[in-house]
Amino acid sequence: MRWLRADGTDVTVPLPDGPRHSEARGVVNLPDGRFLVTGMLDGPGTHSADGDPSLLRANGFLVERVLK
Repeated sequence: MRWLRADGTDVTVPLPDGPRHSEARGVVNLPDGRFLVTGMLDGPGTHSADGDPSLLRANGFLVERVLK
């Protein structure tokens, strides 16, 4: 994930990763410089998991990060 600052610079934000599709789905910016990121790990590559119900799964994550 990349965080774009108001001055135009950006910061790389490390996030968990899984063996298949992983993505951040939400970000909450807290007033003290911290933020929370939610998302999923090991999700299917398509909404239908290409017709294989055993692949229609994912694990959620919630992490706290601090911008430096």
